[in-house]
Amino acid sequence: MSNLIQTQLFNSSSIRIACDVEGSPFFCVVDLCEALGIARSNATRVLGVDNSSASKTSAIMGYQIDNPSTNIEIMEYEVTDSLGRIQRTKFICEQLAYELAMTGRSELAIAFRKWLAQVAVQLRKTGIVDLRPVESDDELFARALVAAQNKILAIEAREAKALAERDEAIRTKNHVLSAHEAMA
Repeated sequence: MSNLIQTQLFNSSSIRIACDVEGSPFFCVVDLCEALGIARSNATRVLGVDNSSASKTSAIMGYQIDNPSTNIEIMEYEVTDSLGRIQRTKFICEQLAYELAMTGRSELAIAFRKWLAQVAVQLRKTGIVDLRPVESDDELFARALVAAQNKILAIEAREAKALAERDEAIRTKNHVLSAHEAMA
C-alpha cells in the first residue's frame, strides 16, 4: 500500500497522506503531531484513545481505540523509514485529522487547518494535490483583469494588422489601376 502514499509539505513539515480504495484521505498521525507541535500523548487524548481497556479493535501509537460509536477510522500502512526499514504507521481519517488540528490554538495550527481543508478536498475530488497559493478575491479579480486586458490588446493588434493589410491591398489595387490607365 505504500504506493498510495503521497507526501505534501506544510511549512517545513512533511505530511504523509494515504488514500484508501475509495479515495478518502488518511493522514499520518506522527507527521500531524510533529507539524502541529502536539505531543503524542495529547493526540491520544484528543482522538479518544484509552490504553486501559482490553476490548479494543484498532490500535494507534500503542494505544487502543475505545469509541466504536463514532466510526473512528484508523488505518495502518507500511512505510519505509529513514534507515530503509519497513514500519507499520498509523494514518487517521479526514475527520480525526480535523479534530486533531482543531486542538491547536497557535497561528501555525490555524494555518494548518486551512491547509488540511485544501488537501482533503483536492484529494477527495481529484486524487492528487495541487497546493498553489489560494488567491483572495482581489487577487483573482486583478488576475482576471490583466487577462482581459491582454486579450483586448491581442484583438486590437489583430485588427490593426488586418487594417494595415487592407490599406496595403487598396494601395496595390490603386497602383495597378493607375498603371493600367496609363497604359491605355
